[in-house]
Amino acid sequence: MDLDFVIGTLWDIAKNVLGNRVDAALFPAKEALQASSSSAQSVPVAEAQQRPLPLFKTFDAVDDLAQIVNFVEKPALHLLVEDAPSTHYNLAAIVLESQTTGQWYLFSRGRVALQGSGGGKHNLDAVLDRLRSRSAGIAAWVVDKTLLDTFESGHILWGAVRPNMVPLLSYLSKDHSWSEIQRRFVELGESAP
Repeated sequence: MDLDFVIGTLWDIAKNVLGNRVDAALFPAKEALQASSSSAQSVPVAEAQQRPLPLFKTFDAVDDLAQIVNFVEKPALHLLVEDAPSTHYNLAAIVLESQTTGQWYLFSRGRVALQGSGGGKHNLDAVLDRLRSRSAGIAAWVVDKTLLDTFESGHILWGAVRPNMVPLLSYLSKDHSWSEIQRRFVELGESAP
């Protein structure tokens, strides 16, 4: 077995675990509120918490996408925006899926953003430019944060997440930041060649 692969996988797991624990420590009230409001997702999440090891590896949108996209036939990008912010912003994960084979890869949150004007925005622009050059379909969804945490930790599969997604542009929220997120996604679509 390739030692770099093993070390990389262990490093990714450690990053996910540490990030989730930091989120829980910094935002305990939000975690409790989300747990009580996400009963629809409780079955896959509860089952996932019993698994000792992840089912798959997550990737980094900036460092790994260029290599992974070469293995995906007729790619589609799913931008998964968490419904409750992990940080000051609602972070986004990416699923890159083949429209022909159904093969998929998850790229963890924290590297691309639909909010702000810094690195996350520029990274998303670069990701979308790369995928548009491959004529990829692009869709954005809102996903329950607890469900996205479990998915990103590798304990549930893409098929368990898909039925629980809401199209980004039809997502309703009283929080004004969602209008900014939706506007930014529309702008990305309008800037497509």
